[in-house]
Amino acid sequence: MIHETRRKLNDTDMKLLRIYLKLSNVIYPLLWYKIDILATFRAENDTTIRTDRQKHKIENLRKKQHVRTDNKKLQVVHNLSDMTLSTAAMDVLAKGFNFAISPHSSYGCAS
Repeated sequence: MIHETRRKLNDTDMKLLRIYLKLSNVIYPLLWYKIDILATFRAENDTTIRTDRQKHKIENLRKKQHVRTDNKKLQVVHNLSDMTLSTAAMDVLAKGFNFAISPHSSYGCAS
Protein backbone atom coordinates (compact mmCIF):
# COMPACT_ATOMS: atom_id res chain seq x y z
CA MET A 1 0.00 0.00 0.00
CA ILE A 2 2.74 2.48 0.96
CA HIS A 3 4.93 1.38 -1.94
CA GLU A 4 2.07 1.91 -4.38
CA THR A 5 1.30 5.34 -2.95
CA ARG A 6 4.95 6.37 -3.19
CA ARG A 7 5.06 5.18 -6.80
CA LYS A 8 1.97 7.25 -7.63
CA LEU A 9 3.50 10.28 -5.91
CA ASN A 10 6.69 9.83 -7.92
CA ASP A 11 4.71 9.58 -11.17
CA THR A 12 2.78 12.73 -10.30
CA ASP A 13 6.02 14.49 -9.41
CA MET A 14 7.54 13.59 -12.77
CA LYS A 15 4.42 14.80 -14.62
CA LEU A 16 4.49 18.07 -12.73
CA LEU A 17 8.17 18.52 -13.53
CA ARG A 18 7.48 18.08 -17.25
CA ILE A 19 4.61 20.59 -17.08
CA TYR A 20 6.80 22.97 -15.10
CA LEU A 21 9.55 22.80 -17.73
CA LYS A 22 7.08 23.34 -20.59
CA LEU A 23 5.53 26.32 -18.85
CA SER A 24 8.89 27.83 -18.03
CA ASN A 25 9.70 27.95 -21.74
CA VAL A 26 6.41 29.65 -22.59
CA ILE A 27 5.55 32.04 -19.77
CA TYR A 28 7.39 35.30 -19.39
CA PRO A 29 9.92 35.37 -16.55
CA LEU A 30 8.07 38.10 -14.67
CA LEU A 31 4.80 36.17 -14.74
CA TRP A 32 6.64 33.04 -13.69
CA TYR A 33 8.07 34.94 -10.74
CA LYS A 34 4.56 36.07 -9.75
CA ILE A 35 3.30 32.47 -9.96
CA ASP A 36 6.13 31.36 -7.66
CA ILE A 37 5.24 34.11 -5.17
CA LEU A 38 1.56 33.13 -5.23
CA ALA A 39 2.38 29.43 -4.82
CA THR A 40 4.65 30.20 -1.87
CA PHE A 41 2.00 32.43 -0.31
CA ARG A 42 -0.64 29.75 -0.72
CA ALA A 43 1.61 27.08 0.81
CA GLU A 44 2.39 29.32 3.79
CA ASN A 45 -1.28 30.25 4.16
CA ASP A 46 -2.37 26.58 4.03
CA THR A 47 0.24 25.73 6.66
CA THR A 48 -0.94 28.58 8.88
CA ILE A 49 -4.56 27.51 8.53
CA ARG A 50 -3.70 23.91 9.39
CA THR A 51 -1.60 24.81 12.42
CA ASP A 52 -4.23 27.26 13.67
CA ARG A 53 -6.89 24.58 13.30
CA GLN A 54 -4.74 22.06 15.18
CA LYS A 55 -4.07 24.59 17.96
CA HIS A 56 -7.79 25.28 18.19
CA LYS A 57 -8.55 21.55 18.45
CA ILE A 58 -5.94 21.10 21.18
CA GLU A 59 -7.35 24.04 23.14
CA ASN A 60 -10.84 22.56 22.87
CA LEU A 61 -9.54 19.22 24.11
CA ARG A 62 -7.80 20.90 27.05
CA LYS A 63 -11.03 22.70 27.96
CA LYS A 64 -12.97 19.42 27.89
CA GLN A 65 -10.49 17.56 30.07
CA HIS A 66 -11.32 17.31 33.71
CA VAL A 67 -8.53 17.98 36.13
CA ARG A 68 -8.05 15.05 38.44
CA THR A 69 -7.76 15.90 42.05
CA ASP A 70 -5.72 13.71 44.29
CA ASN A 71 -8.11 12.05 46.70
CA LYS A 72 -5.41 10.47 48.79
CA LYS A 73 -6.69 10.70 52.29
CA LEU A 74 -4.35 10.05 55.13
CA GLN A 75 -5.25 6.61 56.43
CA VAL A 76 -4.27 5.65 59.92
CA VAL A 77 -2.98 2.10 60.34
CA HIS A 78 -3.15 0.61 63.83
CA ASN A 79 -0.56 -2.12 64.23
CA LEU A 80 -1.97 -4.52 66.81
CA SER A 81 0.65 -7.18 66.14
CA ASP A 82 4.13 -7.53 67.61
CA MET A 83 5.75 -7.22 64.15
CA THR A 84 7.24 -4.01 62.81
CA LEU A 85 5.72 -3.07 59.47
CA SER A 86 7.70 -1.83 56.51
CA THR A 87 6.63 1.29 54.66
CA ALA A 88 5.38 -0.85 51.76
CA ALA A 89 3.21 -2.87 54.13
CA MET A 90 1.93 0.34 55.72
CA ASP A 91 1.04 1.72 52.28
CA VAL A 92 -0.90 -1.44 51.39
CA LEU A 93 -2.72 -1.49 54.70
CA ALA A 94 -3.55 2.21 54.35
CA LYS A 95 -5.46 1.42 51.16
CA GLY A 96 -7.94 -0.66 53.12
CA PHE A 97 -9.70 -3.22 50.94
CA ASN A 98 -9.04 -1.24 47.77
CA PHE A 99 -5.96 -3.08 46.47
CA ALA A 100 -5.03 -6.18 44.50
CA ILE A 101 -1.96 -8.36 44.86
CA SER A 102 -0.17 -9.08 41.60
CA PRO A 103 1.32 -12.57 41.35
CA HIS A 104 5.10 -12.78 41.13
CA SER A 105 5.15 -16.36 39.87
CA SER A 106 2.59 -18.59 38.25
CA TYR A 107 0.37 -20.54 40.58
CA GLY A 108 1.15 -24.19 41.20
CA CYS A 109 4.90 -23.83 40.69
CA ALA A 110 7.19 -24.49 43.61
CA SER A 111 9.67 -21.71 44.22
